[in-house]
Amino acid sequence: MARRKVGLVIIGGLGDVCLTRKYSAIYGTDLSSKFDILSIIDIYDEIRVKNENEIDDLFKYIKKKKIKGRFDNDIEIILKNNLLNSINYIKMDKDNPKLPDKFFENIEENDIIDISTPNKFHLGLTKQVLERHGNLVIEKPIVSSLDDLIELESLLKNTSLNRRKIMDAEHYSHYGNVKKYLQDFKLISADVVKGYGLGKVKKIELTIEEKEDFVSERNREIIEVEKSGGGILMDTGTHAIAFLRNMGAKIDYSSIEAQPYKSHDERIQDKKYGETGMEVSFDIKSGEFFSDGCRAEIKVGKCCDIQNKKFVIDYDNGKVEIDIPNRTIRSFNKKSALIFEYYGYGDAFYHVFDDMRKSIIHNEEPLTSIDKAIWNVRDIFLIYSKAKKLKKLKYGEHRFSSFPIPKIE
Repeated sequence: MARRKVGLVIIGGLGDVCLTRKYSAIYGTDLSSKFDILSIIDIYDEIRVKNENEIDDLFKYIKKKKIKGRFDNDIEIILKNNLLNSINYIKMDKDNPKLPDKFFENIEENDIIDISTPNKFHLGLTKQVLERHGNLVIEKPIVSSLDDLIELESLLKNTSLNRRKIMDAEHYSHYGNVKKYLQDFKLISADVVKGYGLGKVKKIELTIEEKEDFVSERNREIIEVEKSGGGILMDTGTHAIAFLRNMGAKIDYSSIEAQPYKSHDERIQDKKYGETGMEVSFDIKSGEFFSDGCRAEIKVGKCCDIQNKKFVIDYDNGKVEIDIPNRTIRSFNKKSALIFEYYGYGDAFYHVFDDMRKSIIHNEEPLTSIDKAIWNVRDIFLIYSKAKKLKKLKYGEHRFSSFPIPKIE
């Protein structure tokens, strides 16, 4: 008899994003009645995960050394209990992860395999799953090199997916407010009955700037070229590129301008680390919803003087502001009077998993489909190819470096 819930398997399931967000999205919401976490795969010895005397020490170690952010105490208790009693745990090789045959034995047609490993392992694990069965959620970016991207495209071209679904876990597009904007994009331009009628888009400003420094090993790995495929643009800039693609915006590739920056932090001056900040701009091709001369500007960075995560879309007759941390949308008319305000509920990963579940059940393409994800990575590598020479910053020279850097012990 088939399970009533959708089964979920998480590869790399004791990592940062899983512990601080993904388990909360499952266990802390109504998704707990829709999903069963069947298996978790990671690099730790099984005895440390499946032994009541060992698991507390393991989680203390992970929280101290391997993750940033808060791991909710109630969710931690639930996860530990389930690891000890109901979730299958499989240890994988940290350098060459292989999925054993037993991994696939309990996976059914509607079940989901979530790949949450470092980027450089995404392609190899994706290949292993596609050779067998299971739907796939792959953390962004889906691959970390152009060679891997070409190989993935070839693999997909020669694989019959039937009803299987593959999506990119690009979570910014799944924040409730961002998702609402994307769903209402056409109405915002044209629907005067609901008070929009803003006309065509004439400028787009996408800013994702964080105050976080590079004391954290995790933050350093984000810009380590071999692991990420690039620097901050490959990691964080993916969200901006994906947002534009989900709007239906088409880049005029001949118009791309890009300036990468690197913080003065001594920890990341080695050539193995990419840029810590990037400013990118290009024209958007005109069309039904985009005016002639529409320009997109993207600013991403860490070690910034302030945290600023906001998408601003200027229209002929007003503008829309999407505040990422506050989960709000606010639209204004030409006179700057507020037309509409919306708050988007739920963590982004709640919507990632629920959208994938619905896509499987209804046989529809997910919002962040594999085809879009491939083009997002292509766009980012193209931007890198057109970027100016990396500018190394002196303290206080540029906002990407004005945040005080703690002394190195």
